[in-house]
Amino acid sequence: MDLYTSIAECRLGRRRLFSVAVAALVSGALRQGVASHDSTPTPTPAPSSAGTKESTPSGSPSASPAATGPVFESTMQSLKYIPAEIEIEAGTTVVWTNLDVVAHTVTHKVKIEDQLFDSPWMGPGDTFSFTFEERGKYPIYCLPHPFMTQMVVVSE
Repeated sequence: MDLYTSIAECRLGRRRLFSVAVAALVSGALRQGVASHDSTPTPTPAPSSAGTKESTPSGSPSASPAATGPVFESTMQSLKYIPAEIEIEAGTTVVWTNLDVVAHTVTHKVKIEDQLFDSPWMGPGDTFSFTFEERGKYPIYCLPHPFMTQMVVVSE
């Protein structure tokens, strides 16, 4: 191995390490930023009649209230929506869960004035849901990672 090759490999290794470090810092900062801007009051657990604390309810951002009809679950992993295409019937609620190590969004890919939903930045473990009431094709993408796409196809 010549000197040029070893220097190039060293630089490539440093760049990879730097990229991973930056991704981790951004993800942590986003999680803290989302948490610090959450204005939802957290209820204080009250003792039950048996004297033990009840669990505190937890929630995450949602575009629609609790689903009353069918539910389809989708995930975000390895900078991809899984599955890449969803075929559902009208009235189905899709629930996206971020199983990745970085923050993502679920954004309807149309002009702003026609946009049906745009989730807040979702940290690891966060969920977002939307109920599709009308038939059609709904392209989805991730705002910070525009190469992440998904198509939701709604039939009657």
